Amino acid sequence: MTMLLYCILLTLIQTSVFCHEIASIEALVTRIDALEKAAERQKNHIQSQEETIKLLRINDEQQGRTLFQQQRRIEELEQTVKVQQKIINDVISRAKNAESQVETADAASDAVIKANLETVAKPVDVSETNMSQISGVEQIRKSLNFPRKSSTRQTPETVAFHATIDVQNHVTQLTQGQTIVFNSVHFNVGGGYHSSAGLFIAPSAGIYMFSLSVMLNTGTGSWISLELIKNGAVLAEAYAFQYDQGSVTVATQLKIGDEVFVKVHASNIGMLYGETLTSFMGALLMHL
Repeated sequence: MTMLLYCILLTLIQTSVFCHEIASIEALVTRIDALEKAAERQKNHIQSQEETIKLLRINDEQQGRTLFQQQRRIEELEQTVKVQQKIINDVISRAKNAESQVETADAASDAVIKANLETVAKPVDVSETNMSQISGVEQIRKSLNFPRKSSTRQTPETVAFHATIDVQNHVTQLTQGQTIVFNSVHFNVGGGYHSSAGLFIAPSAGIYMFSLSVMLNTGTGSWISLELIKNGAVLAEAYAFQYDQGSVTVATQLKIGDEVFVKVHASNIGMLYGETLTSFMGALLMHL
């Protein structure tokens, strides 16, 4: 009887231990599942953060490119403002010179008129012997040709210019859209070319001829393209490749005040050769 009780107790103890172990294992499995789910959530969260960081980087790069483009545009506009200011100063200076010349001419004309009027206005003795003098005075009055005052500048009969770049060897750091300033003027009949800005402003209406040449003196694969611009529109284009010189000649009709200049269309090297090898010229062929 005692042995039987002992066996029963031993069996109960073993069953209790086994049940306890099963409960512990189940609790451990449950905990592992919870940890795996938490790890999966962390993984998804990390992936989401990585995607967000990637999008932010792409956005930063786009904003950086946009900022760079805006900065370039600001620099181009500042350069345009400087060029326009130079042109305005040049035009003001020429206008003052023209006004001074007109005032000088008007002063001389006024002096001549005053002298003639003083001569005509001298008292005359109205007598029988001086009647012929009276009629002569009336004839003088009728024959006087009084010059009219005018500040209108006469357009020149001849307009022509030739300019090159006063830089030895290469002109570097050229950018797309940059105006080429041909600052070495060999002649400028009619005063239409403004060397400070590289800009020709037509002083007379008519048919004009323009010629542009560009020279490169660089290594393999280098090239540059320059555009001849009329009032913002492309007239023609000159292209040079490696150790070569390109040129173009074109005829066009201009009104007084129309603008023609040269700018960089594109280049893979950002430079050209200066001196007399790169030049810009124009001439009035016929008045209209």
